[in-house]
Amino acid sequence: MGPRGGPRPAGIRAGLRLGLLLALLCGPPLWPSTIFAQAAFAEYQNKAHYLFNFFQFVEFPDELFADAKAPIVIGILGEDPLGPLLQQVALRKTIQGRDLVIRIYRVGQDLRGANILFIGASEKNHLPQILTGLQGSNVLTIANLDGFLELGGMIQLVSDKAGARFAINLYAANKAKVRISSKVLSLAHVVGGNAN
Repeated sequence: MGPRGGPRPAGIRAGLRLGLLLALLCGPPLWPSTIFAQAAFAEYQNKAHYLFNFFQFVEFPDELFADAKAPIVIGILGEDPLGPLLQQVALRKTIQGRDLVIRIYRVGQDLRGANILFIGASEKNHLPQILTGLQGSNVLTIANLDGFLELGGMIQLVSDKAGARFAINLYAANKAKVRISSKVLSLAHVVGGNAN
């Protein structure tokens, strides 16, 4: 209806129809992408919490720490949606009575200052060099990348219908003198050793 209750001019009616048509044509393709983005974010949130809970079941050699109050250093190398979420989850928390310190690393820096190193997806092409550089250290390496264990990584995050899960290279973890609880090993896909 027009301003005084009469019919709207034809131009306005046509404009409204065109606007509605454009909304119908342009709207639906955005919905699945929004839903996908929300689902992906929720998956990464789940993985970050799962990862932090996992840390509670890992023991490092006492000689790695200067004293009983020395913090556990979680290093993040490279870009990955999981990195910032892991920072949020670890904020003001402790592992086995030790405070957590988050350090952001770049390729070329000495990564051995970390106790736990999360390697982001952006470093996929550098994985062989990164892992070779960490040989002989006690750094627990983690990534959300396919094929990580085969290259010598220790913990690979995987997803299945039940949610986030781990695959563990037990040989690599034992070599680094990182002890992973048998409770966790029984729930993970283990390669390079016996979970029992």
